Amino acid sequence: MIELRHLDDLIGGGDLFPVVSKELSEVGRVVQSASYTDRIGQRLLTVVGEFAQLA
Repeated sequence: MIELRHLDDLIGGGDLFPVVSKELSEVGRVVQSASYTDRIGQRLLTVVGEFAQLA
């Protein structure tokens, strides 16, 4: 995630969007289909929010 934020500062959102969109989709798929503890679920939702913000 940190690397993507740095790239966003360097190359801008238009070029980064396909990468961020793919990552957001993958994490969303895990959130919807996997089993995990509440703690992991909270972290996954945080990651979804961070990717959505970048997108």
